[in-house]
Amino acid sequence: MEMLVSKSVMTAALREPEVASLPSVQAETESGDAVKWLQGVVNVTFPSKANIITVSCTMRDPHEAAVLTNAIVDAYVAEVRRAKRKLQDRYESQENRVNELERELNDKLRAMEQIVAGSPGRKAKVPSTPGSQDAAGLRTAVDSLKLSLHDLADERDKIGLEIKSRARITAVDHAQEPTLSN
Repeated sequence: MEMLVSKSVMTAALREPEVASLPSVQAETESGDAVKWLQGVVNVTFPSKANIITVSCTMRDPHEAAVLTNAIVDAYVAEVRRAKRKLQDRYESQENRVNELERELNDKLRAMEQIVAGSPGRKAKVPSTPGSQDAAGLRTAVDSLKLSLHDLADERDKIGLEIKSRARITAVDHAQEPTLSN
């Protein structure tokens, strides 16, 4: 809910052409802080045990209230989608790095196995020659890779959970200007 009334969401709503042309918004923009004013007229409720957020604006003019409410909801949904895309990009970056580390780890494990298989008495140590590594150095590299891989995989999984939780945010309906019957 904090994101819904955040400065970035309010600013995005106020930048919408239909919102910027409203008389009350123009008056607030000229005389003071329109973001603070908009934060003061917006009402956000989150009924307990419900996965619905209700957004409304308290205004004298019902048309302006509907326009502002819809702009805020649209700006909020856009902000959530941007945040989700950013998380998705981070997730994919982490996934790519995890895959690279897994390939590197597998290569080093194969090299270590070849050293062990080729060493006399299977002592797993060969003399250092230009371009070759001994088993102890490979083992250190493997252990370091395993630790990095574990940390990256944990972070990737946390990002994946956050992405799934944000996927449920959807605008269900927009505000309608009330009609009065005679």
